[in-house]
Amino acid sequence: MGKVVNKPEFKNLNETFKQLLEVARQSLIGQTQVKEPDFRLEQAVLNENESIWDVVVSFLVVNKDLNHSNLKINSPILHYKFFRQYKRLKIDTHMNIKGMYIYNEKL
Repeated sequence: MGKVVNKPEFKNLNETFKQLLEVARQSLIGQTQVKEPDFRLEQAVLNENESIWDVVVSFLVVNKDLNHSNLKINSPILHYKFFRQYKRLKIDTHMNIKGMYIYNEKL
């Protein structure tokens, strides 16, 4: 059975999630031209053996295929100005980025 988390630990965990999101935001902000990219922490899992957080974040990026009328694909995604990009990061417990990956939900 899982460990019961008491309120002080839960508060610390919320602060950790905020820190993880901020570290990810600072490292990824250059990958978007959107004025308010709406960064979101989608997933955070701690590998206790390695003291590494495996984190998935999402943020908005400009849809560069929006005005390509020569595309023969009729996809609803082509009509949106922005789309949500997902990135996977490995962040150590000292809040240093150890890796950045293209997110693939199957990995």
